[in-house]
Amino acid sequence: MILFLSYIITTLAYQLLERIELKGASPQKIQYHIQQQNGDLLFSFKFQNFFQKAFVSQDNFSESELEQSVGVHTDVQSVQMRSMTQMIELQVEELSKIYINVKSEGQVDGVLHIYSKAESQCTNDCQGYFIEEPKINTICDRRCICSSEYFGDFCQFERTKIIKNLLVNIDIQENSWKYLTFMAEHTAELQIMNDVEGLFISFGFSNVRGWELPNPDNREALTKVLDLDSWIKKLQDFKQGGTTLNIGLYSKKKQSIQLQIVSFPTKTILDCNFIFVVFVVVNLCLISVCFMFTNLCKSQVRGIRQQRRIRHQKLEKIKNFTGAFVDKNFPKYDYKEFLKQFPKFEDNQICVVCQSDLSEQQVTFTPCRHVFHHHCIKKWFMKKLRCPNCRHKMNIKQIESKSWMTQDTESQDLKETGQLKPYNGSVTDLSLIV
Repeated sequence: MILFLSYIITTLAYQLLERIELKGASPQKIQYHIQQQNGDLLFSFKFQNFFQKAFVSQDNFSESELEQSVGVHTDVQSVQMRSMTQMIELQVEELSKIYINVKSEGQVDGVLHIYSKAESQCTNDCQGYFIEEPKINTICDRRCICSSEYFGDFCQFERTKIIKNLLVNIDIQENSWKYLTFMAEHTAELQIMNDVEGLFISFGFSNVRGWELPNPDNREALTKVLDLDSWIKKLQDFKQGGTTLNIGLYSKKKQSIQLQIVSFPTKTILDCNFIFVVFVVVNLCLISVCFMFTNLCKSQVRGIRQQRRIRHQKLEKIKNFTGAFVDKNFPKYDYKEFLKQFPKFEDNQICVVCQSDLSEQQVTFTPCRHVFHHHCIKKWFMKKLRCPNCRHKMNIKQIESKSWMTQDTESQDLKETGQLKPYNGSVTDLSLIV
């Protein structure tokens, strides 16, 4: 009875408004007129190959503006993982036109279903991916979390659970991904039991927002044995409490794989030899002495720390920059000239904020030595003060001092584009910071 009610809720929550065939030369643009305001709209694209990308917006953007405009919506996860199904949910506040754009490396070939639905209560939409053939196990629970067999913004990626020390047979199609999930509790290694070729692996972290998908850009060739300790440690370091690895396998050819994950208990001091035990004891003694010495010094530096705390109290409350602050302290550079003067940055080719080529716009870089489109990092810092690449927190005093712009660089006279001039102020202007 419960399964039947779940099926009814899933199927009746949506109403098919229109079905549109997508065929012809790339790019294609479609204008869709909203007939009535009825909650959200869900755009379900099903393509015949994974070299196509869909864009949905309420404003009419040119083809060159689609990749970089804020008002354009796209299914980043599905495009990143080369899924032939892309889902875009759009909140409709008033009757208007919707502009649908599809770009492809070849001919556009697919179909678009447009649905109306009640406003979603979840940050994701796990019902959306299986509208035409609902599956009960993909429906969100009351906490808006996908079932254990699926993940992604729309719960659109299916994964196979791997049990430790158990051999598993997996079939992978040509140029496609297969996803696995593994509960990471101890040190472990992945073992391939048969001969394979053209096989790559990448990792993501379950229930860690922004890190769930295995990153295809960081994939590495898979050998017979792969140590998972470093990835398990990264997972355990996340404060969000992630405990499960998402493993992505990519194959260049159709093949079957036999694999298993062997888990080992964490080693203790009792398992180590005598020399190591002595080494640990000596280090603990040294740490204890240092700790006692530190406590004796605390009374002398407490007053200094208190003064610093008061002096920086206003700065510590700052949560984001204004656009004016970013323009003033993060100069714009031409990408080609930037690489000539800073050849160490030549490996930075993609802006991680918009996933586009850095050469398409003017660029800038951050104190943590990462390069982004100036427009993208400006939007980012107006919301957050951490680097979108490494999560390094921005230090306002360091940024204004400009000292970071000359560290580990090959030249201090990088030619900037535009009319911006380097800022040499030393006093924080709080009017530029929100």
